[in-house]
Amino acid sequence: MTKFDLQYKNVIKDIMENGSEELNERTGIKTKSLPGITFKIDLKKDGFPLLSLRKLSFSFIPEIMWMLSGRNTTKWLSLKTKIWDSFKEKNGTITSAYGYRWRSHFNIDQLNIVLKKLNKSKSDRHGVVMIWSPKEDLIIKQKNVPCPILFTLNIIGGKLNLHLIIRSNDMILGNPTDIAGFALLQHIFVQYLKVKVGILTISISNAHIYKNQYYVANELLKRKRKSKKINFKFPKNSYERACKLDDSLIQEIKLQNKNPLGG
Repeated sequence: MTKFDLQYKNVIKDIMENGSEELNERTGIKTKSLPGITFKIDLKKDGFPLLSLRKLSFSFIPEIMWMLSGRNTTKWLSLKTKIWDSFKEKNGTITSAYGYRWRSHFNIDQLNIVLKKLNKSKSDRHGVVMIWSPKEDLIIKQKNVPCPILFTLNIIGGKLNLHLIIRSNDMILGNPTDIAGFALLQHIFVQYLKVKVGILTISISNAHIYKNQYYVANELLKRKRKSKKINFKFPKNSYERACKLDDSLIQEIKLQNKNPLGG
């Protein structure tokens, strides 16, 4: 198994054995939860964190492209994946669309400013991109409240590191694609900034498994797969093309990384 597979299994085992089982009032389903879970992945040394213990969709590729475009409507994304469709408000927009918050919601393009700062000064430590908006997320009722609340970017030793903070994470359905998506994002930034790839850190305030997924968790814990380190390849100008929602970028990434798990 890959190092990420081992990290993931250890977290699932910890939650199943030591998690506190409580009723989640919003969903009406019991969960086992633990606080303060952290994944730390050296993307150069350990490879791309694509979970090999179960089949994962490559839908995280168009999802990250959609985020980079800064849109809060799903017309383009819905042709690739329906994952955000249920979060649309009556006016057709998504209040908590992550990319929109990166690029427009706070009346500044946070992402553009951070990337410019890092391009100008590799030692800059102000690379914070906010997703959480107190006015909307604490007060206004909406269909989706963002789980990732912020991420930071910094360059240390010529390597770009990304640290993502997640307030709440479904470890069976959400976590594997969240980690793959932000690893993809980090690699895209690495290419744009012309630096080397560093550490991806994911800190989760509430890591949980729903009771109706306990059987899946137990099955995953039994699995062992002979998977080698995954080295993802990225087409040129991935950042610029992603921002423009260049459909051909999706296919190029898929073709260059066809069946990376050999399955």
